[in-house]
Amino acid sequence: MDSLNQFLSDMFDYYGKDVRSGALRIYRRALENIPVNQLYSMLDQHIADPDSGQFMPKVADFVRVNAGTKKGNSVAAWNKVYRAISEVGPYKTFVLDDPWAMKCIEEIGGFQRLCELTDKELDFKMNEFNKLYESYRAQGMPDDYPSKIKGYVEIENNSEEEVLLIGDRKWAENNLNNGKKRSGLTINKLKLDVKQLTQGD
Repeated sequence: MDSLNQFLSDMFDYYGKDVRSGALRIYRRALENIPVNQLYSMLDQHIADPDSGQFMPKVADFVRVNAGTKKGNSVAAWNKVYRAISEVGPYKTFVLDDPWAMKCIEEIGGFQRLCELTDKELDFKMNEFNKLYESYRAQGMPDDYPSKIKGYVEIENNSEEEVLLIGDRKWAENNLNNGKKRSGLTINKLKLDVKQLTQGD
């Protein structure tokens, strides 16, 4: 039994419903893109509600809560990115405690580019970030995100620098250890021989 079926079985059992009913297929199809640990959290909140907790939640209840949760998650993630822009800047190396945010930073142009934008331009990037973040998070834990966001100092020196941890230390360290190693931006200085500069066609 996969994790979603186990969740649905637990919920139907708690509310004394027949898991062989056609409703099970409807729930499964509607909820398959929501992480199971999130579904359990939603169910816990529903059960604890003194008014509605006595009734099994409908699909619409999960979808509505998930929509609000996704928006809240993306806003919280962007706040961490904005904090890094404001307090860390483009020169230091750091890692966030949120792997989806790390992945999205790459996808929307990279951290150094974000640091160059005006507040108005960042508002547009925030919207792009939020949509991308919600899309990635709905797919579950990412398997391809950078282990850290390299600052200019580490990139230019091509050497390991101190890594700043932003957010929950345990999760940030987990991302640092399990993320993909990126070479980062490479800066090559062009060297030309004097003869090349003076040589004609």
